[in-house]
Amino acid sequence: MSFENYLIEYTGIMQEVMKETYKKYPVETEMLFEFIDNWIDLIPKDKEKFFQATNSLSGIILLNSWKLTNWISYEILIGKYFEAIRNLRFVFEGSLFALIIEDAIESRVFEKWGSLSSLSLKAEVFRLWEECRKRKICKKEK
Repeated sequence: MSFENYLIEYTGIMQEVMKETYKKYPVETEMLFEFIDNWIDLIPKDKEKFFQATNSLSGIILLNSWKLTNWISYEILIGKYFEAIRNLRFVFEGSLFALIIEDAIESRVFEKWGSLSSLSLKAEVFRLWEECRKRKICKKEK
């Protein structure tokens, strides 16, 4: 079997799975397409709110994860559930990690200066954190 024949066969099987998924689960399939279609609505239209969203790690992950969530929806439709769950795990873990890191940085900054930090400060904290990890510098403090 040539690679070209393999691709033709694979594409045909995926098409069958999509059609079968839609026939068996039309409501759930429509929900996936609705999610893909409405993703753009999550991006704030107001400039100030957009700046607030892009000034946080979780906001950046939200705005940049649309490609991955669209791909996850596609994987569900074609029956690649293991891959979809694995990719959902990346989105979920990334979001949680961003919230934890953001809270750690923001709580210290707010405690010291009474305001929230900029994205450049967060980037600098990450740069320094990586440098400390490379040099194996560690404190017993959190």
